[in-house]
Parts: sequence; C-alpha cells; structure tokens
Amino acid sequence: MVEGEQPRRAGWEATLGELVLAQPETVVAALQGFILDASGEQVDAWNRSVKILQTDGQHVIARDSSTAEHGTILEYLMPREGGRRPDVILLQDAAVLVIEFKNKSRVHVGDIDQVAAYARDLREYHSACRDLPVIPILLYLGTGPRLETAGVIITTPGDLAALVGELARKHAHTPPKLGLADWLQGRYEPLPGIVDAARLLFKRLPLPYIRRAHSMGIPETVNYVLDVFEKACRDGRNHLVLLTGVPGAGKTLVGLQVVHSDRLQACLAPEEKHCNPASFLSGNGPLVAVLQDALRSRAFVQDMHRFIREYAIERTGLCPTERLLIFDEAQRAWTAGKVEDFYKKRNLVIRQSEPEMLVSVADRIRGGCVILV
Repeated sequence: MVEGEQPRRAGWEATLGELVLAQPETVVAALQGFILDASGEQVDAWNRSVKILQTDGQHVIARDSSTAEHGTILEYLMPREGGRRPDVILLQDAAVLVIEFKNKSRVHVGDIDQVAAYARDLREYHSACRDLPVIPILLYLGTGPRLETAGVIITTPGDLAALVGELARKHAHTPPKLGLADWLQGRYEPLPGIVDAARLLFKRLPLPYIRRAHSMGIPETVNYVLDVFEKACRDGRNHLVLLTGVPGAGKTLVGLQVVHSDRLQACLAPEEKHCNPASFLSGNGPLVAVLQDALRSRAFVQDMHRFIREYAIERTGLCPTERLLIFDEAQRAWTAGKVEDFYKKRNLVIRQSEPEMLVSVADRIRGGCVILV
C-alpha cells in the first residue's frame, strides 16, 4: 500500500456496464489481489459468479440502458466485522441488493440466514443505506420458481436478470439516491434507532448483576465517569480516566453501564444527536461475542483490534463519531512489537502500540472526548 493511500473496501468496484465489459480474468485477478489467502475452491466460485453476473448483467442493460450506471461491488469487506464479505452488492437508483452465490443445488437454512444477516447489518449500520430498502437475494444452482422466505428472495441464474430488472424498475429514482463512490465512503456504525433500542434493551435485561450492582461503589464510579464526560463536552477538552480494581471488582460492569447511559446523549450538540456517543471496546474476542449475543446488539460493544484497524490504520482521515471510548481489559492491548509483527504480514509498517493509536484517534475527535481504561 502506498503511504497515505486509503485501503480498498472491496475486491471489485465499478458500474454494471463496466463489469459486463471487463475481461473475466481481470475481475477474478482483482478479487485474488484483495483476498490474498483465497483457496482454489474460492477462485473457482469467483469464476462461476463473474460469468453469471456478466451474462445476466448484459440482459439487464439490454432491457434498460440506465442500469449500466448502477454500482457493483464484489467482496465488500464490512468494517469492524472480522472478515465478513457479501459476495455482491448492487446499488440501484434507490435500493441496495445484497446477492449471495451458493454452488449448491438445494437451499439451506444457514445460507438464508447468512444473506439475511448481511442485509440486516448493512441496513442498520451503513450510513448510505439509511431509509432505503436493502434486499437480500440468495442465488443457488438448482432449478425451480422464485421464492421468498424470511425476507430473502431465493432465485437461480436463469431468473437473476429478470429479478434485477424488476427491482430496478420498482426502485428507479431521478436523480439516483445511490452513487458508487459515496456508498463506499459511507460510515459503518450503529444508526440512531439501533442505538436507542439497544440502550432500552440493556435497561430491561435480567442479566445477573447488571441492574443490581450497588456494592463496591459501582454506581458512584459510573456517575463520576459521566461527570467527567459532561465536563469534557462543556470544555471541549480530552480526558483520560484510569479505572483500577482486583479481578471481579466490576470494572467491565462500570463500562457497560456508562456506555448505555442516557446522560451521554444529553451532552451532545444538536448536530450530533444522530450519532452514537460511546463504544465499549475490548480485545477479548470471546467476551465481545458473549456480550453482543446477550445484549442482542452490536451497537455499543465492539472489538478493539478492529476499531484500531479501522481508524488508526486503514482510514486515518476518518474521525469516529464516538466521544467516549471505553477500553475494557486494557491488559490485552497489543504492544508496538505485536502490532508491527501482525501488520508486517500484510505489507504494512506500523510501529505504534494499540494504546498509542487509540490516543491518536481520540486526538482527532473534536469537541472533547474521554478514554476510560
């Protein structure tokens, strides 16, 4: 990667017209250059998928020439998602189609769930999808009529062109609401409705000790951190709060209660009311997974390593919307040596530790912020 160059978000990004005219081997080579560890089976799947997309894309354009300007994105890497990549995202005038290819003759429930989850997360987390339909499509190599189940359209290569054409007509819009470059630059973060729902859900959860933590000074500690946050927002200055305690003292619980507090939103300026004010970051992957599952939301609890990669390495010009960053289990932070060894394998030279990079990200947040460690 050239220094200062923004990393690619997808293996292929172009208009539908450009995709159908490209040499298939050029498209597959671009995907291989993006996913360096792709297996031979994956490459074979790409060859089949690209052939289907080009053939059906030609039919779609022949019926409606305006669709040649629709954006096509292959292998979009969802930020902070640990490598999850929808096969194809097709940007129509005012709709997003999420297409997953399966080299199977029968439909499996897991495949339906997979593409439904891709569409749900893009709908709820991608800023450019806000208020627009995000339509999951599962394409398998069998035969049979088009079906729809759990909001997922199930179809075959022989029907894909007709389906895409129908959706293009249904969601035609002048001028188009979706542009390829703007969509790729869109933020991937919890949208306001999801944040509000997660906060409300947290308050009602019967998780052990979550709502009954009056011992060990936890309520007082939570209020102190919130007081510091309010001061930071008033003064426009950054603050670092160090929280200590023996294992089991409730440090994680303090962070969870702080990040879900209504007081955070009240401190934001009017133009920030749509933003997520805080994130609970942890380098403990299993803990992140358990908390996200228990809270039934990824709006607040996130993986620390992915957050660092997003804002301190890949998109250094992007400023997170969060004003409060809670770094739980900070002892798991990567040292400068660990960071350098990890990213050396990806042809990147990074010589800062994760705590250093977190502070550098916080320095970009305007209006005051707090790091709780």
